[in-house]
Amino acid sequence: MKFTLFSAALLAGALAILGGLAGCASSHSQAAVPEPQLTDMGIVDSINDSGIRAAIITQHTLYGYHFAGDSRELNELGQRDLAVLISHFKGQGGGDLSIRRGEISESLYASRVEKIKEAIKAAGVDLAAVRIADVSPGGAGMAGDDVVRAVKQSTSNQPAPAAPSGAGDKGASGSGSKGGGQ
Repeated sequence: MKFTLFSAALLAGALAILGGLAGCASSHSQAAVPEPQLTDMGIVDSINDSGIRAAIITQHTLYGYHFAGDSRELNELGQRDLAVLISHFKGQGGGDLSIRRGEISESLYASRVEKIKEAIKAAGVDLAAVRIADVSPGGAGMAGDDVVRAVKQSTSNQPAPAAPSGAGDKGASGSGSKGGGQ
């Protein structure tokens, strides 16, 4: 009986070792990502990153949500966006930066602007080449202030402004000339 007990223990030990090795081998092969998939993921990440960078540069604006609460310190998002803008300023020799005041006090706004100027200067960008203002963000489309005016006008039940006189009657005189005089 000693022989069978010994044989059973030996067999159980061998199976445990083999099972452990097989488990390690199979989890290793399952965790490995094929090379083409890694490449595809890298391309997608690169495209996303370049799209985000382009949007930050086009907007070139820091808002209240870029700061940590009611302080002059940038939060993680603000630090990332400012780093992208600083990199752009270095490559372009300067540029525009809008820091929106919003509803904060003049003193907190001035402190935030000063903090941003310090960061830009510390990164080696010439402050004289960076125009800092509190203006609507850039980019294609209608300016934010124009949108606000249009919405206010449309919700105030006022009729739309009349077209300039003569704007709609070109070519209606029967002269046969389309857009004549332009």
